Amino acid sequence: HVEDVLGLTAKTSGRHLHLPGNLSAAREFGWIRFQIREREAQVFRYEIEVPGELQLKEIAKIVKVARLVDGADAGFAVALVPGRRLVVRTRQPGDRYRISPGSAEKSLKKLLIERKIPRKNRDRLVVCECDGKVVWVEGLPPGSGFNSGVSYENAFTIEVQNETF
Repeated sequence: HVEDVLGLTAKTSGRHLHLPGNLSAAREFGWIRFQIREREAQVFRYEIEVPGELQLKEIAKIVKVARLVDGADAGFAVALVPGRRLVVRTRQPGDRYRISPGSAEKSLKKLLIERKIPRKNRDRLVVCECDGKVVWVEGLPPGSGFNSGVSYENAFTIEVQNETF
């Protein structure tokens, strides 16, 4: 097994080995990480009313969507319509996301790789969607178009307890 682990140094990021004793070794962005193998993240998809709270048993997290308090910084607020439903889910193939108005829309997968989010964490991130568009991803700023024009009537914060990061 030692030779297999050493062989990871010549591989590209994202490669991994299953080792005895429920261990694994993975090459992630120039590092070799040893860890106890975790169960694969389960796919989930729920709806939550705005404002509202949702427990995600699959990944042991709680998502809270709450009104922005008057006077609070609206920099990370998301513009949502009260009473509408927000989809809370895992990432999906083809998800696209734009962080700021001047940036290009990118695939969420590519964006997470550029930000050096390890593969094992990517499937445990909370993704929020409204009307078929990704409005927020755990650990990232609100999606462009959903954080502009925020007023206190439609400004909400999305908070995750037991965050991945």
